[in-house]
Amino acid sequence: MERSLLGGIETMIICAITPGFRGESIFDKVQSALKGGIDMLQYREKEADNMIAERVAAKLNRMCKEAGTQFYVDDRADVAFRVGAYGVHVGKDDMPVGMIRKKYKNLHIGGSAYCNPGLAMELQYQGCDYVAFGSMFHTETKKDYGLCTPEIINLVRGRMNIPILAIGGINTENAHIFRNLGYDGIAVSSAIFSSADPETIVHSLRESIS
Repeated sequence: MERSLLGGIETMIICAITPGFRGESIFDKVQSALKGGIDMLQYREKEADNMIAERVAAKLNRMCKEAGTQFYVDDRADVAFRVGAYGVHVGKDDMPVGMIRKKYKNLHIGGSAYCNPGLAMELQYQGCDYVAFGSMFHTETKKDYGLCTPEIINLVRGRMNIPILAIGGINTENAHIFRNLGYDGIAVSSAIFSSADPETIVHSLRESIS
């Protein structure tokens, strides 16, 4: 049974965000991360065409279903819908949340709030199922969007009734910062997928936020 982000989070979750598809080794790394106990997997692909992206997403979706882990596709709502993903994650330049709701009714939707509390509130109003603040630390993945202070959540926590994740540059050395700030989880990319042993990294992250 898939774990749900909605309806009472007792412990912080870990969302792993893949790098783009650069070879079959991505599946081994994802399998290791799943074995480590990630709660969500987001497939982030900025370069490959839809044919490749859909093939990779379909396999990752099957792997996540077997592990009982939610699978999201970044940006590409059409790919997420066709492979039967749990959801899609969108940024400010992607398909609007309202349009996704109308066109792909079964998809859960996560949204990037960057460092903008007002945008986080608007995404909640539009129907997002969770939002992510970041980058929290320097990262090549989100280097164009500036840095947040981890305490940014204090500006919205009492007015948000959907999960809030921290994202951007989070690793085993700094994940503990978010443990008592009110976040519902962390989203991690490089720390997990640049490692030769994602399973161990996920375990370390879990210890840091528990």
